[in-house]
Amino acid sequence: MPGRYSRTRKLIRVSGHLSRAALLTIAVLAVSVYFVWSFKPSLVDSLDSYIVERRFSGYSKKLADAKELLAASRLPEARSVLGSLLKDLGTVRKQDRRAGYYAEAQDLLLFIAGRENDDAASLSIARALTEFDPNHYNYWLNLAYMLNSGGEKAQAIEALRNAYRIAPASIQTAEPLSTLLFEEGKKDEAREVIKGFINANRGGSIAVSHAAKGAEFSQDKTSRLISIAFTGVDQRLSLPVKASGVERFRIELPAIPDLNIRVGSVALSVNGRSEGIDFRSLDYGLHDLSEESDGVLTVTGSRAHIEFMLPERLREAEILSVDIEAAFFQRESPGITNLKRALDI
Repeated sequence: MPGRYSRTRKLIRVSGHLSRAALLTIAVLAVSVYFVWSFKPSLVDSLDSYIVERRFSGYSKKLADAKELLAASRLPEARSVLGSLLKDLGTVRKQDRRAGYYAEAQDLLLFIAGRENDDAASLSIARALTEFDPNHYNYWLNLAYMLNSGGEKAQAIEALRNAYRIAPASIQTAEPLSTLLFEEGKKDEAREVIKGFINANRGGSIAVSHAAKGAEFSQDKTSRLISIAFTGVDQRLSLPVKASGVERFRIELPAIPDLNIRVGSVALSVNGRSEGIDFRSLDYGLHDLSEESDGVLTVTGSRAHIEFMLPERLREAEILSVDIEAAFFQRESPGITNLKRALDI
């Protein structure tokens, strides 16, 4: 018995020491965390960046692996890799830093489902994308086309209504929605859709901002209203700048999906003379824009703009204005034309 009590007392003493050690460790950790957060926030940022970079590099690798497998037509294996990636990502919101990986993975899965003629999988992915980003008109448009192809006209109309709510100026939304409404005998609604489409395409604005070397773009941008038509008539716009030491320019274009822009010329007014600028021959970038073979630009997103670097010889000159000649137009389809005639618009 004495031996048992001795062992018990010893166990209690050891347990007490371990408990105190654990409490001391927790206290030290708490103080350390407080110190780091209070006095070394850069260290926290570096640690966060390191963890994020490690995690995101894993996402990027899985996407790259899936693309390689797709290029080799190994669809089941690519689908498995993408499924694993989505499992790693878990629940993702549009504002999440992981959103781009989620959207790209779903887009690739949608491609695979299309290649395999798996309509059920395609529809499921399309629905998931609209839930992920309910303000992305292309997601609603894609879902609507799938629903309509499957004979689900009522649901297709609802999906198109969402796409039209986001982008009433897009002919890709206005034409199929007005057509389906007309076919369903809902002529008043079809008429309102077309009128809304025409009104949304009456005008927009173009803006110019600039940046010095190593600086952000200026907030005091100059803007001008423009008119949008279906004829593609050129407009001449002069946007004041009055600045020197400019390295980069940004030309912001109307955020109207599917808007076509034909840039005739861009020139700078420099010390009383006009300097023509061929931005395509300079270091330039297109953002939320696609470029056709004939040079026509088409708006593909909500922040469409052109950025270009000035030639060295102009970076110290005083630039008075940016002068642009361009046409802003939609390509009206025969479907819209026929509906306008049938609905007396």
